[in-house]
Amino acid sequence: MGYAGDSLVLLADKTFKRLDSLVEGDYILSSNEEIKQIIRIDEAYSTNLWSVKFKNFPSIYIDDKSKILATKVVRENDVYALTKKTFLNAELLEKSLVIGVPYVSFTTEVDDSLETGIAWLYGKILSKGYISFDRNFNVAVNDSKSNLEHYKKRLNCKTSQGINKKYRNIYLTFKNPNFLREFLVDKKEHKRFIHNKIMNSDVESLKEFLFSFIEESTIYDYSEKGFRFNTDSKYIAYQFIYILLKIFKRMGSVEEVREDDILDYLPNAREMQNNFINKKPSYKKKKYAVFFDYERRNYLIKDNFIWLQLQSVKKLKNKSMPMFQLEIEDGYPFICNNVLVK
Repeated sequence: MGYAGDSLVLLADKTFKRLDSLVEGDYILSSNEEIKQIIRIDEAYSTNLWSVKFKNFPSIYIDDKSKILATKVVRENDVYALTKKTFLNAELLEKSLVIGVPYVSFTTEVDDSLETGIAWLYGKILSKGYISFDRNFNVAVNDSKSNLEHYKKRLNCKTSQGINKKYRNIYLTFKNPNFLREFLVDKKEHKRFIHNKIMNSDVESLKEFLFSFIEESTIYDYSEKGFRFNTDSKYIAYQFIYILLKIFKRMGSVEEVREDDILDYLPNAREMQNNFINKKPSYKKKKYAVFFDYERRNYLIKDNFIWLQLQSVKKLKNKSMPMFQLEIEDGYPFICNNVLVK
């Protein structure tokens, strides 16, 4: 039938939406960033399920009717080339193949890019902040790792703090909040995703946002070779992959982890990814670890795709779940869990 309901589909406006929340008539992003409409959505229980794992992203569930764009990489005279690109179902996927992730661009218009100070603040709000939409538009950052002077230097607003032995909260009041109100939706909604106002910002603003978010993260690791940080949201983790691509022109990785897998973990840059992948899941809450290595390049960028190595394909026994399939205008493929599928 298709793909699991919690799969994330890339829409025409370059935001993600759960597959089971889509409706007929929605517009999605297809190959070469073409915009196409959803004509039909089918849902049915399936028992012919497969788990597919490829490098840089968590495993996904598909059924025997699903098809993923794949090809092989060949080396000719020290130049990497691709064989014929084909949509294959799970039974035909093998470890010698690479999977196609469309290279989606987030272009920066002059009027779209945020000031670096606001991008820096947004990183802190997304990680630890909350917002009060009253007349004064109050923003609080819980137990911030930046001191009050940092906020005063970067922001034009009234600043104060509450401090004791256990925490240091920063409180900000903006007299003219329209520049924030348009993309900080409410107390909970703004933590579900990174707004396109950030995604479309220039590289300098994106760097301010990224490292501000990392600084405020509860668990993170940073070295000269790379860094890692965690988020509760798969949506946000996937968005960070595109941010890393825009800043560094390199691919990051996302792995699903569990809360008790990361409490006492202090990885080295080269070891961190394998250590996380080899840990066994528990009943604890899901989190998503985002990895970036300045040196490692375990993928190929070619023909407007990022080609990732297929790691495993497993048929699942004694498992059934509702699966969803989209029919797209003109029979076009769509981007689901970052890969191009039909």
